[in-house]
Amino acid sequence: MGAAVDRGHAFVADDMVEVSFSEGNLIGRSPKLLKNFLEIRSIGILNVAAHFSPQAVLKQKQLSLVIQLEEPTAIPHAIHFTSDSWSFLGVSVPMFYLFLSQARPREVLLETLVRKYQLMQKGYDTCSDFLENHSKELSISA
Repeated sequence: MGAAVDRGHAFVADDMVEVSFSEGNLIGRSPKLLKNFLEIRSIGILNVAAHFSPQAVLKQKQLSLVIQLEEPTAIPHAIHFTSDSWSFLGVSVPMFYLFLSQARPREVLLETLVRKYQLMQKGYDTCSDFLENHSKELSISA
C-alpha cells in the first residue's frame, strides 16, 4: 500500500474494513483502533497520515469493486475475470480474483486491474479490440 499512496492513491484501511449501508451504497471505513495504521512487511507499522500526509487517508469510501487476492495456483499469472459478485447488506459489488506472487508488483497489478474494470464499465472491451486488430492484420496479409 505504501507504493500505492506514493502513486497518488488514498488509504482507507489495512486488513480489516468496516462496511456499512448508506443511501443504497456500501461504505468502507477503518475500524477506530486501526485508523491510519498500515503494516508493511519487513518495515513494520506506519501511520499513513504522519508518514505520507493527512490527505493520503480517507475517512470512508464507497465500495464499488472487490478484488480477492489469491496465492498462485495452477495458473499463477492469470487474473480471473468472473461474473461473481460480493454481496453484503443486500448490495452486490463486482468481484475479481487476482493471483499474486512475491515476484509480481502487487500495487501495479491492482491499479491496472482497477483501470481495466473502469474501462469495462465505459463499454470498452480489450479482447474485442485485440481480436478486431488481429483480424484486420490477417486479412491484409492474406
